[in-house]
Formats: sequence, C-alpha cells, structure tokens
Amino acid sequence: MPGEQGWDWFTGYRPVTFHACPQCRTTRAVEFCAGLAAYEALKEAGATEEKAAAAAEAIHVVRQDDLRRIEDRLTGMEDRLRAVERDLADVKADVRLMKWMLGFLLALAVANLWLLIRG
Repeated sequence: MPGEQGWDWFTGYRPVTFHACPQCRTTRAVEFCAGLAAYEALKEAGATEEKAAAAAEAIHVVRQDDLRRIEDRLTGMEDRLRAVERDLADVKADVRLMKWMLGFLLALAVANLWLLIRG
C-alpha cells in the first residue's frame, strides 16, 4: 500500500511519500494524488477500508476525467496556435514582398527626381 519504502528503477530508493498510480501509469508523489489523500483522511476518520477505497477511487476517476478534458482543450489550443503561426508566416511573407516593392518604387522615384533635376 502507499507509503512503503522500496526500490524505484528510475530514481533509486523511493521516499516514504511515494505513490505509483496504476491507473495513471505514472509515478506521482503523495501530495499530488488527491485519491490517496482522501483515502488516508477517510481511514483516519473511521471509515471502513472498502468505503475509503471506493471514495478514493471515485475521486481519482473524476480527477482523471478532468485531466482528459484539460488535455483535450490544450490539444485544441495547440491546433489553433499552429493555425495562427501559419497565418503569421503568410503575413510576414507579404510584408517582405511589400518592403521590396516599396524599395523598388522609392528607387524609381529617386531616379525620376534625379532625371528631372539634371535635365
């Protein structure tokens, strides 16, 4: 159960606050696992182990759903950001073209002015 001292292949000995969440498939510290904190709080309050585990599991499932929704929103934002970056690249290309056009027209105007003054 959580809080055991043992060996972690990635970091060596894991601390007492170690929690490996099998549903997340990631390693997290106890402070970031709301389900484990709820489990421990319910156990301290006198709930049975089954009820505490069920409540912790429910909290964990809700939290995972929230994380999935946030990830989906972030994916949507990343897609919109890529679209904005593509549009910005198009605008930069247009501005570059306009700079060359302006430079050519200024050079043509200076040449005409020089011909008028000289001739």
